[in-house]
Amino acid sequence: MVTENGQAELESQVIEFLARHWQVPTDTLKAHTRLVHDLGIAGDDAVELMEAYVERFSVDCQGLIFENYFPCEGFDLIGIVISLFRRPKRLKPITVSMLIESARAGRWLDRNP
Repeated sequence: MVTENGQAELESQVIEFLARHWQVPTDTLKAHTRLVHDLGIAGDDAVELMEAYVERFSVDCQGLIFENYFPCEGFDLIGIVISLFRRPKRLKPITVSMLIESARAGRWLDRNP
């Protein structure tokens, strides 16, 4: 069982990790901060961040469908053409609190089914 101090410590570690990795001040990161919408993390940057997160916090991310949370990076002509005929896919928000909760659980927790 993780104590309150242990939970607060893990929360601090995740926030410090994210701040260091994305080079933002820790005081700008709140539980509700969205990685894509608020911080602009996408594409290769998102891949690198999540790989480092998985390694640092030993999180099993098999349940994480990357494309549901992060947009692709760069120019995608086929995607543009397809979007002309179909409604664009709406991304699920991924927040700092989701990273903290998943680190606590040791596996990806999808809070936005």
